[in-house]
Amino acid sequence: MITPRATAALFVLMLLLTTSAPLAAAAPPEAPVCEMMRMHAKSGVLYCDDRTVEGYAIVAAMEDTDTFLVDQRGEVMLTWPSPSGTEGTTVARLLDGGRLLRASVPSPTPTTDLSAGGETGLIEIIAHDGSLVWSIELATDEYRFHHDALMLPNGNVVAIAWEYISRDDAIALGRDEANVMERGLWADALLEYAPPVFTGGEPQLVWSWHAKDHLTQSLDSGKPNYAVAGSQPTRLDINYRGPNNVPSDPDWMHCNGLDHDPINDHLLVSCRGTEEIFIVDHGIPTRAAEGSDGDLLWRWGNPAAYGRGNESDQYTVTQHDARFIPQGYPHAGDITVFSNGVTGDSTVHRVSPVWNGSAYASFPNGSFAPYAPQQSVQLPSGWGPRFMSGAQTLSTGDLFVTDAMGARYAQMDWNGSIAWEYNTPINVYGTSSDRDRRLAPSQVFRGEFIEPTDARLNGVTLTPSGYLETWTDACDDGEHDIPWDKDGDGCIDDDDDDGVLNNVDECPESPFGAEVDELGCPPAINPNGTDEGNETEGNTTGTNGTDDPPSNTSDVDDNATVEDGSDNGASSENETSVDNGTGNATTNENNSGIVEEGTNANTNETLEEGPPAEENEPTVDTGGALDDDDMDGVVNILDLCAGTPADTEVDATGCAVQVEPPAVDGPPSTTDDKGDTTITTSEDDAAAAGVGIGAMAAALAVAVVAGVGVGLLLGRRP
Repeated sequence: MITPRATAALFVLMLLLTTSAPLAAAAPPEAPVCEMMRMHAKSGVLYCDDRTVEGYAIVAAMEDTDTFLVDQRGEVMLTWPSPSGTEGTTVARLLDGGRLLRASVPSPTPTTDLSAGGETGLIEIIAHDGSLVWSIELATDEYRFHHDALMLPNGNVVAIAWEYISRDDAIALGRDEANVMERGLWADALLEYAPPVFTGGEPQLVWSWHAKDHLTQSLDSGKPNYAVAGSQPTRLDINYRGPNNVPSDPDWMHCNGLDHDPINDHLLVSCRGTEEIFIVDHGIPTRAAEGSDGDLLWRWGNPAAYGRGNESDQYTVTQHDARFIPQGYPHAGDITVFSNGVTGDSTVHRVSPVWNGSAYASFPNGSFAPYAPQQSVQLPSGWGPRFMSGAQTLSTGDLFVTDAMGARYAQMDWNGSIAWEYNTPINVYGTSSDRDRRLAPSQVFRGEFIEPTDARLNGVTLTPSGYLETWTDACDDGEHDIPWDKDGDGCIDDDDDDGVLNNVDECPESPFGAEVDELGCPPAINPNGTDEGNETEGNTTGTNGTDDPPSNTSDVDDNATVEDGSDNGASSENETSVDNGTGNATTNENNSGIVEEGTNANTNETLEEGPPAEENEPTVDTGGALDDDDMDGVVNILDLCAGTPADTEVDATGCAVQVEPPAVDGPPSTTDDKGDTTITTSEDDAAAAGVGIGAMAAALAVAVVAGVGVGLLLGRRP
């Protein structure tokens, strides 16, 4: 009788014998998405690990005329030179077909009083080959582009612009005289332009929204826009200025971020001056946008801006970069916003406004929901305090974060753990720094990360063209060392120190000091996971009732025929051997577990005359697995009852043979006193399982050679 424990062991071994996968599969290594830790570098990719999201970062230094698409390994894949040669880049957004929307300061610099942080004035649409598609310039004494712009699904471009209001007009609108300078007041506007291809000439203004049309004030009851403070939460208080801003600054709102919700056709705006984010309806005509339909649909982050709270309720502190999370991403439709803070660490929030098709949810007191963010992360120290910066949601739900003043980007999770970090290797002169030094670093306004499946890359050829940073290559051999170079010295690493570099090492975890072949694997293991000496020669024909060759044919001489007459191609003992070199296939009836003298333990075929096997085959230390310590005829590797007394009759597992009671009629199972069912299996049933001891020994010998733990295979602690 074979016990359940033995049956389990035999079943595992049978799987080893019949599986088509090698025991120690080796394969050419695949390049990791990114794997580096450049502890001493100061530019380029500084760190990445196996959490890195594959893709490309848009790198746009404010002092450079070029914009770059850099992959997660730090290599430049695409370059967009500015056709006008301008600097002062704020936003750089990828468009369909590999085009780029880039906002910068025109050259020569405009002579206008509308000049402050974030100023631009020129928006270029650049083809992926660097040629200009079209552009818009707006930098006058009345209006000037600044900070952000984007392309709508219809191909039009909408941008944030300052709109000049004279001192007298500002006072007439209810502005406190004490907070109006001679430079007047600059209210923000959203201006949409159709491209020349639609207009047949210059880009044309086709839609606009103006903050000055949606003002309220509580100082002068004689003015038309007067209202009790806090009674009009959908309008902008002309006298409100965020607690971290100067009240008399003419750049009153200082809006710095813009995004579009293509499903509801809403525009999301971030305004640092009032320290809040808000949504307006883009789906209404300009005439309607001038009236109450153009009032704010939703606002969040600083309810004190509309009389519904105080500083303790504020979540957006000098914030930037409010974005809708795209469809198909975790928390699609939610909003992320980068709250810079003034001192201390910056924070990224995720909020979930509720839109019912006609209005956003609010509380009974008129403040907009939600009260608090759904998720927040305090960023590592130094990531983005005070100025610019941003955060973008990745397809994994993690974040792509920009630290503007440090000109660096990172992928990090909502615990602030960094998976990938890149420092822009452009200095303040617009030239490349080296990898180990980064003096006088550049600044960036905000970054963007593009994943490989992004439709905007469809049809775009990306060509690796080196790195922005320079460094001394310790292995100047022309090899493409990234991503195989963790420390950044220019050399491909050899992690297991076996003399075979990582990019060709098919066994990357070889024990220290182990002998390996040119592929980094032990000589006993063929790189394809097969026994080099176990190839069938000549034409072997199998007859098993199908057109398929036999599944368990051992090594035979030329033109040998193996017949079993069954559907599965297995003999009754699942054992085939060659009879003393005659070439006739015979069945090995020996079930003792001992490999017969003069046969090959791996193939169970008779060895021909010649030099000893150890002279032709590498020696493998089996650790005593094939010894028979208790001399019961069952090798240690198969012996489930070690230490059996001498002369004890044992079964195939090395355990004492049990005397079976006389057979009685009845079902094949019985129930004991505890209600457990015991399954009894005859020796014939075991034989029908098709597992021969010789084949098991051969499989286990291969397993030992391949480094497979026998104790693990048998369910025993090694």
